[in-house]
Amino acid sequence: MIVTGFYVRPQTMGIKKARKLQLFCAGAYMAMTAAPAYADSGAIAKAAAATFGASGPGLVIVQLLLIACVGWLSGYIAQAVGQSQIASMIKITTVFSCISLVAGTAFKAINTVAKFLG
Repeated sequence: MIVTGFYVRPQTMGIKKARKLQLFCAGAYMAMTAAPAYADSGAIAKAAAATFGASGPGLVIVQLLLIACVGWLSGYIAQAVGQSQIASMIKITTVFSCISLVAGTAFKAINTVAKFLG
């Protein structure tokens, strides 16, 4: 998947890259859900649990990755069946979903800094 600017172009991805991306997403999801269970194993596991846990700041990265994968797959299927207009709408929805996640995270960070400064 090539993410350029704010949109995802599914035309340039082959089956091998799609499989690698799928395995990466599955591994990231498993690490995200299993990290709190292994928090006693060491400092790296504790850091991963704190970062990618249920309310950690790194959870947004996993969410963006999963939204991009679902958007790419949906757009790819829509283009394969000849519905390029629907594929374009899926791309736009994916873009706005990702922008809203990033904006929400930025707003949380600004609020945290504002509370810290008083």
